[in-house]
Amino acid sequence: MVGLWFYLIGWFLWICLTFFHKETNERLWWSSVTLLGIIASSFHVQWGDININLAFILLFTAGFLYAGRCKGFSLFRVAGNSLALLFLYAALRFIEWYDPVFFLWHLTFVPAGIMAFSIILLLQRQKERVAATFLIFFPGEVVASMVLSSLTEGMFIAPPIFFDKWAAAVFIIYLWGCLEEGLYQVSKRQSFPSKNLSKRISL
Repeated sequence: MVGLWFYLIGWFLWICLTFFHKETNERLWWSSVTLLGIIASSFHVQWGDININLAFILLFTAGFLYAGRCKGFSLFRVAGNSLALLFLYAALRFIEWYDPVFFLWHLTFVPAGIMAFSIILLLQRQKERVAATFLIFFPGEVVASMVLSSLTEGMFIAPPIFFDKWAAAVFIIYLWGCLEEGLYQVSKRQSFPSKNLSKRISL
């Protein structure tokens, strides 16, 4: 069912953010944005021939505000990589339209996986990766919708499958970040005995 992945992943992330993360302003921000995005995804805004999902506007705005919190070279790195991957996302949308055999395995997780691991390879910090998803998927969807509008009756921005892909990419990045943090904590604990031992030997 199209749109189901967005709801499932959205609720999963909301539960994780609300009950399992540290109580910070950032946690409150993202849990609120996630909940409002889930609610707003059922509403659409019609402006002439343009049909746009209300959740798209909300999440797009929240993502840009969050990306704007990056400072100095971090902002430059996120913006530069996002600009390059934006066209990759648009290209995947065109391939999906003209050659759906490429996405035969899974229409949602194939493009989401490609985009998620591209972001992971280019950006190392988890905050930068999350910010990049907003700067890639949302403008990329607008670009793709503008080009494909000549093949459809009107311009439809952010159909339900768009949110499925974006949520799946965020989910992959979230799990990857949890895996990195877990491996870091394990390696950190294993390094303590050797450090203590070296101190004892040196003494």
